[in-house]
Amino acid sequence: MDALSDILSLLKPASYMFRGIDAGGDWAVRFEAHRGMKCFAILSGQVWLAVDGVGDVLLKQGDCVLLPRGYGSRIGSAPEVPARDAWAVFPAVAEGGVVTINDGGDAIGLGGFLTTVMPTC
Repeated sequence: MDALSDILSLLKPASYMFRGIDAGGDWAVRFEAHRGMKCFAILSGQVWLAVDGVGDVLLKQGDCVLLPRGYGSRIGSAPEVPARDAWAVFPAVAEGGVVTINDGGDAIGLGGFLTTVMPTC
């Protein structure tokens, strides 16, 4: 196994959900704080990631971020673009599927969350 797989297996994931996004033009999606960890990987293009209380960062092709639980976030084509709620964007797409925004083509990414079983001492 690789190092990330080793770490994830130690966390003992209890549940997870991942979907793809293929976005074009001006767009943004807002994710409320979650009880699990969030992950975003940029497969092509670039997106702006904003994390509540932290700030904005430009993610480019090949970048991957893992966010701890309890933080809301948004991804989009630019920081000033108004964001749509993720619950309005993603539920129409099955787990493992890809949502297309504005005919896609500018940025492709994969994102999701996982919750873990907390070990007892």
